[in-house]
Amino acid sequence: MKKIFSFLLLPVAALLVTGCLREITYNYVYRNDTNRTIEVTGYYERNNAVEMDCYFSVAPKETCTLSGTGFANHFYFPFQGCNRIKLSDGERTVLLMKTDKPSYEWHCLFRMDCYAKSSRNHTIWRTYTFTDRDFEDGVPIND
Repeated sequence: MKKIFSFLLLPVAALLVTGCLREITYNYVYRNDTNRTIEVTGYYERNNAVEMDCYFSVAPKETCTLSGTGFANHFYFPFQGCNRIKLSDGERTVLLMKTDKPSYEWHCLFRMDCYAKSSRNHTIWRTYTFTDRDFEDGVPIND
């Protein structure tokens, strides 16, 4: 029994020593470079049931930061469980879908390569800047 336990403990100890299991803080900063408040709502749809997974708003020329923790092989991402995101600037609405297409065809909010990235001391910062271009294909909101 001791041999089996020590055999299983060795890989875990190796991961701890190399830092692979070290907790990492992820900060997603959303900047609003438009003149309108932007509302972002993430949804998860499964079996014809739609649930809101996350929501935040960003005032004009301001930022909103969403933070979470993870590990090197499992990172935090605010839209991790979402397969649709609704953007609204009070005038237009855009519905973004995560599809079965290759990831380069997804909207930038779903793609890591669209976020500016920096890191230091086990903290990762990813920044996305909203512009009027995010709303070019938007549908006008009727009051």
